[in-house]
Amino acid sequence: MRSLVITFVPLALLALLLSGCGQPQSAAEPTNPTSPPAAQENPTAPPAPTGDPAATAAPSPTAQTVPTVVLTPTVEPTADPTTAPTSPPLGGAVTVPPMVPTDTTAAATGEVPADLMAKIKADLASRTGADPATMVETMGAFMTWNDGSLGCPEPDMNYLQVLTDGYHVKLKVGETEYDYRANDRGFFKLCTPKP
Repeated sequence: MRSLVITFVPLALLALLLSGCGQPQSAAEPTNPTSPPAAQENPTAPPAPTGDPAATAAPSPTAQTVPTVVLTPTVEPTADPTTAPTSPPLGGAVTVPPMVPTDTTAAATGEVPADLMAKIKADLASRTGADPATMVETMGAFMTWNDGSLGCPEPDMNYLQVLTDGYHVKLKVGETEYDYRANDRGFFKLCTPKP
């Protein structure tokens, strides 16, 4: 008995649903020929059946009005371009400020800038007590070093692993030659020998 109820109830509901679909108005309902048709009262309702077979045919898809939805994009406010971000953007690259331009004329000719040479000679004079006028420049050339050590690494020191433009300067005082290394920003150091 229970399986009969389980089978009968869904079938009855389906029959009720299908019985209400597509049936014309019943003849018991009076229609007033002077009143406006139901289609004018409700513009979305299908047209009322008439005696004309062309009018009772299914409406064409182009004859129906279809509501349209217009999507308008929203614009998110952006950050003020004059302020720098406090943290790097997600998944993006970090912007690095440009380097300060340096005098490249000396680099093009391979000569050491005069102000840098004067500083190096002053350093050697303070180390050796020699007169800068007696120092002989045996080498002064533009170099691109393999890293921040300028080709003269010191034990237990870490250096930036980037190509570094600079200068290689050798000065001779008496019989001793002093090897100086410099970057293009004015930093220099004595490589060998250390008095």
